Amino acid sequence: MLIDIEFKQYLIDECNERLKEHYSDEEYRKYSVKGTDELCHRIAKGIYYTGLNFNHYIELFSEDKIIERWDSFSIIRKTEDGNIDWDYFNKCSDEGVESKGNYGVCDDYQQVLDQYPELEIDDRKFVLGLSKTTKRNQSSSGGWRWEKWGEYIGKQNSQADYLYDEPEIEEIYCYHIYEIA
Repeated sequence: MLIDIEFKQYLIDECNERLKEHYSDEEYRKYSVKGTDELCHRIAKGIYYTGLNFNHYIELFSEDKIIERWDSFSIIRKTEDGNIDWDYFNKCSDEGVESKGNYGVCDDYQQVLDQYPELEIDDRKFVLGLSKTTKRNQSSSGGWRWEKWGEYIGKQNSQADYLYDEPEIEEIYCYHIYEIA
């Protein structure tokens, strides 16, 4: 099930104090966090627009802990009545799939929910972080590449190696699913 993260201002304040003790005023101003609004924007229960370091925000500024951060998602999932979905398991096994990644690229968060129905029906607790990447912010040399960010589950037609060179795609989201202890 998707859950909300409760960020704690006192944890932000403690981190800022450590920054102030060990860094220059200029570095403190650059790296300190003023409040929870700077960390992410909640768009639905357990779903956040955030930066690529959302896992650090969760671990530093909440009392929640991430488990299996780098592991893949099990192909074992439950049906709405709580039983193992054997049809899905057998289909994956027949195709040689043992697990699926917990990160990738999408056009919107609904595509992630469609791809991972267990996020809403499993008893385990999850959070979904999405980080927007836009074509207009890309460099003409190098930049964001499809193959570095996981499977693309969106509906747009990727035609180039780099986002900058895409003739039709203006923006995408990198997503990451975190299981919470």
